[in-house]
Amino acid sequence: MSLLLKKMCKLWVSLHLLIKGYLVIRKWLPFLPILLILSFVLYFFLTGKYKALDFNLIKSQHVIWEKYVQEYPILSGFCFILIHTISVILIIPASTLLTLVAGFLFPLPLAIAYTCFSETLGAVIFFFIMRTAFFQFLSHRKKTYFIHLRESFYRYEISYLLFLRFSHILPFWLINLLSAVFRVNTYTFIWTTCVGVLPLIIVLAQAGGGLSTFFRNETDFSFSAIFNTQIKLSLLVLAFLALVPILLKKYFPHKNVFK
Repeated sequence: MSLLLKKMCKLWVSLHLLIKGYLVIRKWLPFLPILLILSFVLYFFLTGKYKALDFNLIKSQHVIWEKYVQEYPILSGFCFILIHTISVILIIPASTLLTLVAGFLFPLPLAIAYTCFSETLGAVIFFFIMRTAFFQFLSHRKKTYFIHLRESFYRYEISYLLFLRFSHILPFWLINLLSAVFRVNTYTFIWTTCVGVLPLIIVLAQAGGGLSTFFRNETDFSFSAIFNTQIKLSLLVLAFLALVPILLKKYFPHKNVFK
């Protein structure tokens, strides 16, 4: 009888530890993707891998890539979407370079579609990872300033998101993170991301389509030629147009204007 009782006690202790371990793992499991992303980012920057992501990479590999796209047009499109999506999730600063590559390798409509889809998909996955990880923590935040800030952002989230996307005053990944922290509506986040990245993607894809001239003439390439004053002003105009609903609501509070 005593032997059976000891076995039952051991079984109970083991079961208790197992349940306790499961609860601990379950509590911290949402943070695992964040730890993986942070680990990769640290490795990527501390080892200097980011230095390889420049125009010289396109210049040295463009013939191989062009041949591969000609032989496998569908597979190459899928590979590009996969690589670009992963780069967005892992916060690799390669969007500009990849958009140029897309404009060079694919017809302009496909280059724009591939890049826009990739950036939006990567942003949405990153958004869900962050929102899942911080949901429990943020749901218990009772501090007045945080609640007020979140409510203020939520009231005009469309205008704020479009302004941030068009103006590029904040890094792409930081906007995704802030959207998760402020619990932006998922549908709103998706379409504002897609619309917000489109103007710059069109500019870069068109520039990428003309890279063959640089390779043929072996002339120096400069990003300042793409991001000229006209392009910067155009993006700023779009950004401030996104704030018009907020200004209308502020100065014409009794009018029925679009929020």
